[in-house]
Parts: sequence; structure tokens; C-alpha cells
Amino acid sequence: MIEVLRAPHVAPTPRKLFESMNAQTIERFACGATQIEAYKSPNTLKVDAYNAQTDLKHQVHMAAYLHDMPMGFDIPAKSRLLHLSLSTANRLALDPLASPYFRAGEFVTTAIEHFDSMGRIEYCEGQWYVGTNHDAFFQALGQGAPEHVAAASTWTGAQLARHGFELHPDNVRIIDSPRQGPSGCRVFVLFHRTSS
Repeated sequence: MIEVLRAPHVAPTPRKLFESMNAQTIERFACGATQIEAYKSPNTLKVDAYNAQTDLKHQVHMAAYLHDMPMGFDIPAKSRLLHLSLSTANRLALDPLASPYFRAGEFVTTAIEHFDSMGRIEYCEGQWYVGTNHDAFFQALGQGAPEHVAAASTWTGAQLARHGFELHPDNVRIIDSPRQGPSGCRVFVLFHRTSS
């Protein structure tokens, strides 16, 4: 593992950040008051940040990684499965200089293209506990949409549809926590790629 500490990139976007990194690298740098850590390996792309003048509760996180088994779903052996983990709701807590690094749509495209270059991604999973996808999913359910239609109507669903992913009706799981109502539920989704 190579660890690099350097100044911010001239054109800070997720794509340019990861293109500039070696195959297995951690980079740490500051953008104004924001500390950024980026990680790249054959199985992972990740960028995290927090506002050093406040505290860690203002973290922003974007990650994509390959793994073997989706949560609660069966897929064929040796399928290429991508897990997305995005938490960008606190971007406004970061220094404005850091915001271009956290373009979530560009990150999703960059991650899919990166992992496709080593073999086509066939599945993509998400686990929604809180946030934009979780809220949009339960809002659509409340308006009468079937679970798979509600999940496809989320921000992540729209992003993945641009890359040929669809959601089968059987590939949505709602898991209740001890709390009542949507805020106490976790949603697991598994998108399948049907076109390029």
C-alpha cells in the first residue's frame, strides 16, 4: 500500500482524483478546512471527508467496492457484484473548496466504469437506513407504488438505470427495527444489469 500526502488536485472531481492515483493508494490532503482521504485498490474506490474545524459528525462518505455475496439475495456464483455506499447529506458542512470531490453522480459513473474495465459488473446492491433514497422509497410506497417501482424511483435507482441496471420485483427487502414506521426500517435492494 502506497500512502501519499499532497496538495489538492488542480481539477478536483471524483474521476480526476481516482485517475491520478496509483493502483493501490491512500491519499490524504486538505481543502481549506476540510480533510479528505481517498483510497483506491483493485476492489475499492472510496473518498471520505470531514470539517476539521467542527467535528467528525459532519463526515461525507462515498464508496464502491466489489464483494461476493449480497445481503439477503441469491445470485449466480462468481457474479460481479458492486456495493455502493453514499452519504453526502452533510456536504454543506465542508469547505466549499472540497465540494467538487463529492459529486455523487460522477462518483457512481466513475466507479462503474472503473470496475467494468476489469470485468463487467452484473449486480449492484444498496442498503438504505436513512437519507435521500430511504425517504424517497417510503414516500413512493405511501403513494401506492409497488416496492420495486418505489426503489427504482430513488436517486440511486435513476443513476443505475443510466448504466443499464433494473430492479426485479423480488429484489427488494424491507427489514423492520424495533421502532415503528418507515424511520425504523432498513431497505435492501439488488439491481441487475440487463444492458450496457
